[in-house]
Amino acid sequence: MATATAIQVELPPLHKGRDGNGGQLEIVRSKARFKVVVCGRRWGKTTLGVFMCLETSLQGGRTWWVAPTYPVANIGWRLLKALVKQIPQCEVHEADRYVELPGGGEVWIKSADNPDGLRGEGLDGVVLDEVAQIRETAWQEALRPALADKKGWALFIGTPKGKNWVWRLFQRGQRSANWESWRRPTIDNPYIDPDEIEQARADAISEAVFKQEYEADFGASQLQVYPDFDRYLHQWKRPIPQFEMFYGGLDFAGDTIGAHKSAGIVSGMTTTGIMVALAEFKQSGVNVTERQLEWVATQEKVLRLMQTRLNHRPAGFHWRADKSQSAFIALTRAMGYNIVKTKGGTDSVQNGVNLVQRRLTFRGDGWARLYYLPDLHYFPDDMEAYHYADIKDPDDVQSKNPLKVNDDLIDATRYMIEGADQGTIGDPHEIYKNQLATVA
Repeated sequence: MATATAIQVELPPLHKGRDGNGGQLEIVRSKARFKVVVCGRRWGKTTLGVFMCLETSLQGGRTWWVAPTYPVANIGWRLLKALVKQIPQCEVHEADRYVELPGGGEVWIKSADNPDGLRGEGLDGVVLDEVAQIRETAWQEALRPALADKKGWALFIGTPKGKNWVWRLFQRGQRSANWESWRRPTIDNPYIDPDEIEQARADAISEAVFKQEYEADFGASQLQVYPDFDRYLHQWKRPIPQFEMFYGGLDFAGDTIGAHKSAGIVSGMTTTGIMVALAEFKQSGVNVTERQLEWVATQEKVLRLMQTRLNHRPAGFHWRADKSQSAFIALTRAMGYNIVKTKGGTDSVQNGVNLVQRRLTFRGDGWARLYYLPDLHYFPDDMEAYHYADIKDPDDVQSKNPLKVNDDLIDATRYMIEGADQGTIGDPHEIYKNQLATVA
Protein backbone atom coordinates (compact mmCIF):
# COMPACT_ATOMS: atom_id res chain seq x y z
CA MET A 1 0.00 0.00 0.00
CA ALA A 2 1.40 3.44 -0.86
CA THR A 3 0.42 6.92 0.30
CA ALA A 4 1.18 10.30 -1.23
CA THR A 5 4.55 10.19 0.57
CA ALA A 6 5.37 6.80 -0.97
CA ILE A 7 5.44 4.98 2.37
CA GLN A 8 5.44 1.22 1.86
CA VAL A 9 3.72 -0.81 4.59
CA GLU A 10 3.45 -4.57 4.59
CA LEU A 11 0.03 -5.25 6.06
CA PRO A 12 -1.09 -8.76 7.09
CA PRO A 13 -2.47 -10.67 4.10
CA LEU A 14 -6.24 -10.81 4.06
CA HIS A 15 -7.65 -14.27 3.62
CA LYS A 16 -10.22 -15.17 0.98
CA GLY A 17 -12.14 -17.63 3.13
CA ARG A 18 -11.73 -21.39 3.16
CA ASP A 19 -13.41 -21.70 -0.24
CA GLY A 20 -11.28 -18.90 -1.72
CA ASN A 21 -14.28 -16.81 -2.76
CA GLY A 22 -14.85 -14.36 0.08
CA GLY A 23 -13.30 -13.98 3.50
CA GLN A 24 -11.75 -10.73 4.71
CA LEU A 25 -10.83 -9.64 1.20
CA GLU A 26 -14.46 -9.58 0.05
CA ILE A 27 -15.39 -7.27 2.93
CA VAL A 28 -12.55 -4.83 2.29
CA ARG A 29 -13.43 -4.66 -1.42
CA SER A 30 -17.11 -3.98 -0.72
CA LYS A 31 -18.20 -0.44 -1.64
CA ALA A 32 -20.65 -0.25 1.27
CA ARG A 33 -20.07 2.58 3.72
CA PHE A 34 -21.38 0.64 6.71
CA LYS A 35 -20.29 -2.98 7.09
CA VAL A 36 -21.59 -5.44 9.68
CA VAL A 37 -19.51 -8.60 10.16
CA VAL A 38 -20.94 -11.17 12.57
CA CYS A 39 -18.22 -13.76 12.92
CA GLY A 40 -16.99 -16.65 15.02
CA ARG A 41 -14.00 -16.55 17.35
CA ARG A 42 -10.60 -16.47 15.59
CA TRP A 43 -12.11 -15.68 12.21
CA GLY A 44 -9.76 -12.70 11.80
CA LYS A 45 -11.82 -9.68 12.78
CA THR A 46 -8.90 -7.91 14.49
CA THR A 47 -6.71 -8.11 11.40
CA LEU A 48 -9.59 -6.91 9.25
CA GLY A 49 -10.35 -3.94 11.51
CA VAL A 50 -6.73 -2.79 11.86
CA PHE A 51 -6.24 -3.15 8.09
CA MET A 52 -9.19 -0.84 7.40
CA CYS A 53 -8.06 1.73 9.97
CA LEU A 54 -4.54 1.89 8.55
CA GLU A 55 -5.78 1.95 4.96
CA THR A 56 -7.67 5.17 5.72
CA SER A 57 -5.20 6.76 8.15
CA LEU A 58 -2.21 6.26 5.84
CA GLN A 59 -4.08 8.61 3.48
CA GLY A 60 -4.24 11.27 6.19
CA GLY A 61 -7.56 10.30 7.80
CA ARG A 62 -8.48 9.97 11.46
CA THR A 63 -9.90 6.58 12.50
CA TRP A 64 -10.96 5.10 15.81
CA TRP A 65 -10.92 1.54 17.10
CA VAL A 66 -13.68 1.34 19.72
CA ALA A 67 -14.04 -1.67 22.03
CA PRO A 68 -16.30 -2.24 25.06
CA THR A 69 -13.33 -1.98 27.48
CA TYR A 70 -9.63 -1.22 27.25
CA PRO A 71 -8.62 -4.85 27.98
CA VAL A 72 -10.58 -5.90 24.89
CA ALA A 73 -9.19 -2.95 22.90
CA ASN A 74 -5.62 -3.94 23.75
CA ILE A 75 -5.81 -6.83 21.27
CA GLY A 76 -6.17 -4.37 18.40
CA TRP A 77 -3.68 -1.97 19.99
CA ARG A 78 -0.93 -4.61 20.08
CA LEU A 79 -1.40 -5.49 16.41
CA LEU A 80 -1.50 -1.82 15.42
CA LYS A 81 1.78 -1.05 17.21
CA ALA A 82 3.48 -4.05 15.65
CA LEU A 83 2.50 -2.90 12.14
CA VAL A 84 3.42 0.78 12.43
CA LYS A 85 6.98 -0.11 13.46
CA GLN A 86 7.58 -0.34 9.71
CA ILE A 87 6.72 3.34 9.19
CA PRO A 88 9.50 5.92 9.53
CA GLN A 89 8.67 8.91 11.74
CA CYS A 90 5.49 7.29 13.03
CA GLU A 91 4.84 8.38 16.61
CA VAL A 92 3.27 5.92 19.06
CA HIS A 93 1.55 7.62 22.01
CA GLU A 94 1.33 4.82 24.55
CA ALA A 95 -0.40 6.77 27.31
CA ASP A 96 -3.21 8.03 25.07
CA ARG A 97 -3.27 4.87 22.90
CA TYR A 98 -2.97 6.39 19.45
CA VAL A 99 -0.48 6.46 16.58
CA GLU A 100 0.37 9.54 14.52
CA LEU A 101 1.38 8.79 10.95
CA PRO A 102 3.75 10.89 8.79
CA GLY A 103 1.00 12.02 6.42
CA GLY A 104 -1.03 13.48 9.30
CA GLY A 105 -3.31 10.50 9.78
CA GLU A 106 -4.13 9.06 13.19
CA VAL A 107 -5.49 5.80 14.58
CA TRP A 108 -6.93 6.00 18.10
CA ILE A 109 -7.87 3.16 20.44
CA LYS A 110 -10.97 3.98 22.46
CA SER A 111 -13.12 2.35 25.15
CA ALA A 112 -16.91 2.57 25.11
CA ASP A 113 -17.14 2.29 28.91
CA ASN A 114 -18.16 5.94 28.96
CA PRO A 115 -20.13 6.83 25.79
CA ASP A 116 -19.85 10.55 26.57
CA GLY A 117 -16.08 10.22 26.12
CA LEU A 118 -16.64 9.36 22.44
CA ARG A 119 -18.10 12.72 21.51
CA GLY A 120 -16.59 15.70 19.76
CA GLU A 121 -14.35 14.25 17.03
CA GLY A 122 -14.79 14.24 13.27
CA LEU A 123 -13.88 10.80 11.95
CA ASP A 124 -13.03 9.27 8.58
CA GLY A 125 -13.74 5.77 9.86
CA VAL A 126 -14.53 3.77 12.98
CA VAL A 127 -14.31 0.10 13.94
CA LEU A 128 -16.68 -1.11 16.67
CA ASP A 129 -15.05 -4.26 18.05
CA GLU A 130 -17.17 -6.84 19.94
CA VAL A 131 -20.04 -4.60 19.01
CA ALA A 132 -22.69 -6.64 20.86
CA GLN A 133 -20.99 -5.58 24.11
CA ILE A 134 -21.16 -1.87 23.24
CA ARG A 135 -24.24 0.13 24.11
CA GLU A 136 -26.35 1.24 21.19
CA THR A 137 -26.33 4.81 22.50
CA ALA A 138 -22.55 4.96 21.95
CA TRP A 139 -23.15 4.46 18.23
CA GLN A 140 -26.30 6.52 17.82
CA GLU A 141 -25.40 9.52 19.98
CA ALA A 142 -21.61 9.74 19.66
CA LEU A 143 -20.00 7.75 16.87
CA ARG A 144 -22.58 8.09 14.07
CA PRO A 145 -22.63 11.92 14.32
CA ALA A 146 -18.80 11.95 14.30
CA LEU A 147 -18.85 10.42 10.80
CA ALA A 148 -21.26 12.94 9.33
CA ASP A 149 -19.05 15.83 8.18
CA LYS A 150 -16.44 13.60 6.50
CA LYS A 151 -18.94 10.94 5.42
CA GLY A 152 -16.79 8.38 7.21
CA TRP A 153 -17.24 4.62 7.19
CA ALA A 154 -18.05 2.19 10.02
CA LEU A 155 -17.16 -1.48 10.51
CA PHE A 156 -19.16 -3.43 13.11
CA ILE A 157 -17.49 -6.71 14.13
CA GLY A 158 -18.17 -9.35 16.78
CA THR A 159 -20.15 -12.43 17.74
CA PRO A 160 -23.95 -12.36 18.16
CA LYS A 161 -25.59 -11.91 21.56
CA GLY A 162 -29.27 -12.43 20.87
CA LYS A 163 -31.59 -10.35 18.72
CA ASN A 164 -30.44 -7.04 20.11
CA TRP A 165 -29.38 -3.89 18.27
CA VAL A 166 -26.61 -5.77 16.43
CA TRP A 167 -29.25 -8.07 14.96
CA ARG A 168 -31.05 -4.99 13.70
CA LEU A 169 -27.82 -3.69 12.16
CA PHE A 170 -27.27 -7.06 10.50
CA GLN A 171 -30.78 -7.00 9.06
CA ARG A 172 -30.23 -3.48 7.79
CA GLY A 173 -27.07 -4.64 6.06
CA GLN A 174 -29.14 -7.14 4.10
CA ARG A 175 -31.50 -4.59 2.59
CA SER A 176 -30.36 -0.94 2.91
CA ALA A 177 -28.33 1.16 0.51
CA ASN A 178 -24.76 1.90 1.67
CA TRP A 179 -24.98 -1.04 4.11
CA GLU A 180 -23.82 -4.63 3.77
CA SER A 181 -23.61 -7.49 6.28
CA TRP A 182 -21.90 -10.87 6.46
CA ARG A 183 -22.04 -13.89 8.78
CA ARG A 184 -18.75 -15.76 8.88
CA PRO A 185 -18.09 -18.85 11.07
CA THR A 186 -14.66 -19.57 12.51
CA ILE A 187 -14.12 -22.42 10.04
CA ASP A 188 -14.15 -19.84 7.22
CA ASN A 189 -10.63 -18.82 8.34
CA PRO A 190 -8.34 -21.06 6.23
CA TYR A 191 -5.57 -20.76 8.83
CA ILE A 192 -7.62 -22.50 11.54
CA ASP A 193 -7.25 -26.28 11.83
CA PRO A 194 -10.71 -27.92 11.46
CA ASP A 195 -9.76 -30.40 14.19
CA GLU A 196 -9.40 -27.46 16.58
CA ILE A 197 -12.97 -26.42 15.80
CA GLU A 198 -14.26 -29.89 16.60
CA GLN A 199 -12.34 -29.88 19.88
CA ALA A 200 -13.95 -26.54 20.74
CA ARG A 201 -17.35 -28.10 20.04
CA ALA A 202 -16.59 -30.95 22.44
CA ASP A 203 -15.39 -28.53 25.13
CA ALA A 204 -18.31 -26.07 24.84
CA ILE A 205 -20.81 -25.69 27.66
CA SER A 206 -23.60 -26.46 25.22
CA GLU A 207 -24.21 -26.82 21.49
CA ALA A 208 -26.06 -23.48 21.51
CA VAL A 209 -23.04 -21.71 22.99
CA PHE A 210 -20.74 -23.34 20.42
CA LYS A 211 -23.00 -22.29 17.55
CA GLN A 212 -23.08 -18.72 18.80
CA GLU A 213 -19.35 -18.37 19.53
CA TYR A 214 -17.90 -20.36 16.61
CA GLU A 215 -20.62 -20.38 13.98
CA ALA A 216 -21.89 -16.83 14.56
CA ASP A 217 -25.39 -18.27 14.69
CA PHE A 218 -28.06 -15.73 15.63
CA GLY A 219 -30.57 -18.55 15.77
CA ALA A 220 -28.60 -20.44 18.41
CA SER A 221 -28.29 -17.34 20.56
CA GLN A 222 -32.07 -16.99 20.53
CA LEU A 223 -32.30 -20.11 22.67
CA GLN A 224 -30.71 -18.14 25.50
CA VAL A 225 -33.12 -17.27 28.27
CA TYR A 226 -31.20 -14.08 29.06
CA PRO A 227 -29.83 -12.81 25.71
CA ASP A 228 -29.30 -9.34 27.20
CA PHE A 229 -26.81 -10.67 29.75
CA ASP A 230 -23.24 -9.70 28.92
CA ARG A 231 -20.37 -10.86 31.10
CA TYR A 232 -18.47 -7.62 30.40
CA LEU A 233 -21.21 -5.01 30.64
CA HIS A 234 -22.83 -6.58 33.72
CA GLN A 235 -19.57 -6.90 35.64
CA TRP A 236 -19.41 -4.36 38.49
CA LYS A 237 -16.20 -2.32 38.11
CA ARG A 238 -16.84 0.43 40.68
CA PRO A 239 -16.16 0.65 44.40
CA ILE A 240 -18.56 -1.20 46.70
CA PRO A 241 -21.52 1.14 47.26
CA GLN A 242 -23.75 1.55 50.30
CA PHE A 243 -26.25 -1.31 50.44
CA GLU A 244 -29.67 -0.90 52.03
CA MET A 245 -30.46 -4.61 52.10
CA PHE A 246 -28.87 -7.94 51.21
CA TYR A 247 -30.97 -10.39 49.20
CA GLY A 248 -30.09 -14.05 48.74
CA GLY A 249 -31.47 -17.04 46.90
CA LEU A 250 -30.97 -20.69 47.87
CA ASP A 251 -31.62 -23.84 45.88
CA PHE A 252 -31.29 -26.88 48.16
CA ALA A 253 -30.38 -30.39 47.03
CA GLY A 254 -29.93 -33.77 48.64
CA ASP A 255 -26.58 -35.49 49.08
CA THR A 256 -27.59 -38.68 47.26
CA ILE A 257 -25.95 -39.82 44.03
CA GLY A 258 -27.64 -38.12 41.10
CA ALA A 259 -29.02 -35.21 43.13
CA HIS A 260 -28.69 -31.82 41.50
CA LYS A 261 -26.28 -29.25 42.89
CA SER A 262 -27.03 -27.06 45.87
CA ALA A 263 -26.67 -23.40 44.98
CA GLY A 264 -26.81 -20.00 46.55
CA ILE A 265 -26.22 -16.38 45.65
CA VAL A 266 -26.34 -13.15 47.63
CA SER A 267 -26.52 -9.55 46.40
CA GLY A 268 -26.56 -6.09 47.87
CA MET A 269 -29.29 -3.62 46.95
CA THR A 270 -28.38 0.08 46.74
CA THR A 271 -30.74 2.97 47.43
CA THR A 272 -31.07 3.35 43.65
CA GLY A 273 -32.37 -0.19 43.24
CA ILE A 274 -29.20 -1.59 41.67
CA MET A 275 -28.27 -5.10 42.80
CA VAL A 276 -24.69 -6.35 42.83
CA ALA A 277 -24.14 -10.10 43.20
CA LEU A 278 -21.39 -10.49 45.80
CA ALA A 279 -20.92 -14.23 46.42
CA GLU A 280 -22.02 -17.58 45.00
CA PHE A 281 -22.25 -21.21 46.12
CA LYS A 282 -22.51 -24.25 43.86
CA GLN A 283 -21.61 -27.68 45.24
CA SER A 284 -22.85 -31.25 45.49
CA GLY A 285 -22.05 -34.43 47.39
CA VAL A 286 -22.15 -35.69 50.96
CA ASN A 287 -23.17 -33.16 53.63
CA VAL A 288 -23.84 -30.50 51.00
CA THR A 289 -26.70 -29.00 53.02
CA GLU A 290 -24.39 -28.43 55.99
CA ARG A 291 -21.83 -26.81 53.69
CA GLN A 292 -24.51 -24.64 52.14
CA LEU A 293 -25.72 -23.41 55.52
CA GLU A 294 -22.13 -22.74 56.58
CA TRP A 295 -21.81 -20.63 53.44
CA VAL A 296 -24.93 -18.65 54.43
CA ALA A 297 -23.47 -18.02 57.90
CA THR A 298 -20.13 -16.98 56.43
CA GLN A 299 -21.70 -14.55 53.98
CA GLU A 300 -23.76 -12.83 56.65
CA LYS A 301 -20.66 -12.44 58.82
CA VAL A 302 -18.36 -11.30 56.00
CA LEU A 303 -20.82 -8.80 54.56
CA ARG A 304 -21.53 -7.25 57.96
CA LEU A 305 -17.78 -6.87 58.52
CA MET A 306 -17.45 -5.33 55.06
CA GLN A 307 -20.04 -2.69 55.87
CA THR A 308 -18.33 -1.91 59.17
CA ARG A 309 -14.95 -1.57 57.46
CA LEU A 310 -16.41 0.77 54.83
CA ASN A 311 -18.30 2.81 57.47
CA HIS A 312 -21.58 1.95 55.76
CA ARG A 313 -24.91 1.70 57.51
CA PRO A 314 -25.72 -1.91 58.52
CA ALA A 315 -28.16 -3.75 56.27
CA GLY A 316 -30.41 -6.72 56.95
CA PHE A 317 -30.62 -10.03 55.11
CA HIS A 318 -33.55 -11.53 53.22
CA TRP A 319 -33.13 -15.08 51.89
CA ARG A 320 -35.59 -16.90 49.63
CA ALA A 321 -35.94 -20.54 48.51
CA ASP A 322 -38.35 -22.64 46.46
CA LYS A 323 -41.62 -23.28 48.29
CA SER A 324 -41.31 -27.01 47.52
CA GLN A 325 -38.21 -27.17 49.75
CA SER A 326 -40.15 -26.49 52.93
CA ALA A 327 -38.07 -28.84 55.14
CA PHE A 328 -34.84 -27.04 54.23
CA ILE A 329 -36.52 -23.66 54.67
CA ALA A 330 -37.71 -24.67 58.14
CA LEU A 331 -34.20 -25.84 59.07
CA THR A 332 -32.64 -22.59 57.87
CA ARG A 333 -35.23 -20.53 59.74
CA ALA A 334 -34.65 -22.57 62.90
CA MET A 335 -30.97 -21.60 62.73
CA GLY A 336 -31.95 -17.95 62.96
CA TYR A 337 -31.86 -16.80 59.34
CA ASN A 338 -34.53 -14.65 57.73
CA ILE A 339 -35.77 -16.92 54.94
CA VAL A 340 -39.14 -17.19 53.21
CA LYS A 341 -40.53 -19.42 50.49
CA THR A 342 -41.16 -18.33 46.93
CA LYS A 343 -44.62 -17.35 45.82
CA GLY A 344 -44.92 -20.26 43.36
CA GLY A 345 -47.83 -20.73 40.99
CA THR A 346 -48.46 -21.89 37.44
CA ASP A 347 -46.35 -19.21 35.77
CA SER A 348 -43.83 -18.72 38.58
CA VAL A 349 -40.79 -19.67 36.47
CA GLN A 350 -41.71 -17.35 33.61
CA ASN A 351 -42.63 -14.54 35.99
CA GLY A 352 -39.26 -14.93 37.71
CA VAL A 353 -37.45 -14.95 34.36
CA ASN A 354 -39.21 -11.72 33.46
CA LEU A 355 -38.09 -10.11 36.74
CA VAL A 356 -34.47 -11.09 36.11
CA GLN A 357 -34.60 -9.97 32.48
CA ARG A 358 -36.02 -6.61 33.50
CA ARG A 359 -33.00 -6.06 35.74
CA LEU A 360 -30.51 -7.06 33.02
CA THR A 361 -31.85 -4.58 30.48
CA PHE A 362 -29.88 -1.37 29.99
CA ARG A 363 -32.22 1.58 29.92
CA GLY A 364 -31.88 5.09 28.54
CA ASP A 365 -29.92 6.22 31.59
CA GLY A 366 -27.13 3.79 30.66
CA TRP A 367 -27.61 1.52 33.68
CA ALA A 368 -28.81 -2.03 34.21
CA ARG A 369 -30.16 -3.05 37.64
CA LEU A 370 -28.22 -6.29 38.09
CA TYR A 371 -24.44 -6.66 38.15
CA TYR A 372 -21.95 -9.14 39.56
CA LEU A 373 -18.47 -8.89 41.09
CA PRO A 374 -15.54 -10.14 38.96
CA ASP A 375 -14.81 -12.83 41.60
CA LEU A 376 -17.95 -14.73 40.60
CA HIS A 377 -17.30 -17.39 37.96
CA TYR A 378 -20.27 -19.77 37.99
CA PHE A 379 -22.77 -16.94 37.66
CA PRO A 380 -21.69 -15.55 34.23
CA ASP A 381 -21.11 -19.02 32.81
CA ASP A 382 -24.51 -20.27 33.92
CA MET A 383 -26.32 -17.14 32.76
CA GLU A 384 -24.87 -17.60 29.26
CA ALA A 385 -25.61 -21.34 29.18
CA TYR A 386 -29.23 -21.11 30.43
CA HIS A 387 -31.43 -21.81 27.41
CA TYR A 388 -34.69 -23.07 26.00
CA ALA A 389 -35.08 -26.38 24.18
CA ASP A 390 -34.39 -26.31 20.47
CA ILE A 391 -37.48 -27.22 18.46
CA LYS A 392 -36.68 -29.66 15.67
CA ASP A 393 -40.22 -30.40 14.53
CA PRO A 394 -42.09 -27.31 13.25
CA ASP A 395 -45.33 -28.80 14.58
CA ASP A 396 -44.01 -28.83 18.15
CA VAL A 397 -44.74 -25.98 20.54
CA GLN A 398 -41.84 -24.24 22.28
CA SER A 399 -42.01 -24.69 26.05
CA LYS A 400 -42.33 -21.39 27.87
CA ASN A 401 -39.95 -22.64 30.58
CA PRO A 402 -36.18 -23.11 30.10
CA LEU A 403 -34.49 -26.50 30.10
CA LYS A 404 -33.86 -28.00 33.54
CA VAL A 405 -30.14 -28.50 32.88
CA ASN A 406 -27.45 -27.07 35.17
CA ASP A 407 -29.90 -24.42 36.31
CA ASP A 408 -29.39 -24.58 40.08
CA LEU A 409 -27.55 -21.27 40.50
CA ILE A 410 -29.85 -19.56 38.02
CA ASP A 411 -32.88 -20.81 39.98
CA ALA A 412 -31.31 -19.37 43.13
CA THR A 413 -30.81 -16.08 41.28
CA ARG A 414 -34.45 -16.06 40.26
CA TYR A 415 -35.53 -16.61 43.88
CA MET A 416 -33.24 -13.78 44.98
CA ILE A 417 -34.68 -11.34 42.44
CA GLU A 418 -38.21 -12.39 43.35
CA GLY A 419 -37.43 -11.57 46.96
CA ALA A 420 -36.29 -8.10 45.96
CA ASP A 421 -38.88 -7.26 43.32
CA GLN A 422 -42.00 -9.38 43.82
CA GLY A 423 -43.58 -6.83 46.12
CA THR A 424 -42.42 -3.79 44.18
CA ILE A 425 -45.31 -1.75 42.84
CA GLY A 426 -44.35 -0.53 39.39
CA ASP A 427 -41.16 -0.86 37.40
CA PRO A 428 -37.99 -0.48 39.53
CA HIS A 429 -36.36 1.30 36.58
CA GLU A 430 -38.94 4.05 36.89
CA ILE A 431 -39.07 4.04 40.69
CA TYR A 432 -35.34 4.61 41.07
CA LYS A 433 -34.54 6.53 37.90
CA ASN A 434 -34.04 9.91 39.63
CA GLN A 435 -31.57 8.48 42.16
CA LEU A 436 -28.98 6.97 39.84
CA ALA A 437 -26.52 9.82 40.24
CA THR A 438 -25.98 8.78 43.86
CA VAL A 439 -24.46 5.39 43.01
CA ALA A 440 -20.82 5.25 44.11
